[in-house]
Amino acid sequence: MARAERFYFNMHHNNYIAARGQMRKILDKYLQIENHKLVFSYNEFGKPYLENELLQFNLSHSHNLALLAINLQYELGVDIEYIYRKTNLLQIAKRFFSTNEYNELKSLPTDLQRKGFFNCWTRKESYIKARGKGLGIPLSKFEVSLKPGDSVLLKCTRHDPAAVKNWMLYAFDPHPDYTAALTINTEETQLIFWDGSVIL
Repeated sequence: MARAERFYFNMHHNNYIAARGQMRKILDKYLQIENHKLVFSYNEFGKPYLENELLQFNLSHSHNLALLAINLQYELGVDIEYIYRKTNLLQIAKRFFSTNEYNELKSLPTDLQRKGFFNCWTRKESYIKARGKGLGIPLSKFEVSLKPGDSVLLKCTRHDPAAVKNWMLYAFDPHPDYTAALTINTEETQLIFWDGSVIL
């Protein structure tokens, strides 16, 4: 509740509470315990984890959708973003993306730049969340693919050269107005997507 109070707009406040409430219910079903008994802790960069449980999870929410990823063993991170109309995407990319990513984004046809930007942003966010270091890993120190239609790749990790082989990146569009990404610390992954209680 204290974290929710930081939001200025009621919609963001309510969405934050709803997403975390549903997350607790889902984790309860996986672990077969009452959700009020779940004990959450946070690492030094703010990534949450469950005390005394092997289950790995990560939550992201944007606008009216939330995305929760769960794995019984491997560290992971997710990000979901609402593809909104914003005019200064190239300025943001120049500030936060690598030089190669910025140049690639700028070279895309204008009608693909917005999707390319959010492809890059969600993939980068999912990676730093998976690593559990937040912006302790500068966004410009690693590169991801971003061009719509290209293979989804973690292209290079200058901050940790071995990471490009150990972490897998996936991307998907859960809704026409959103894009999302998942990063996980294994190559042996079978993704299963759920919408509420209905498998997709």
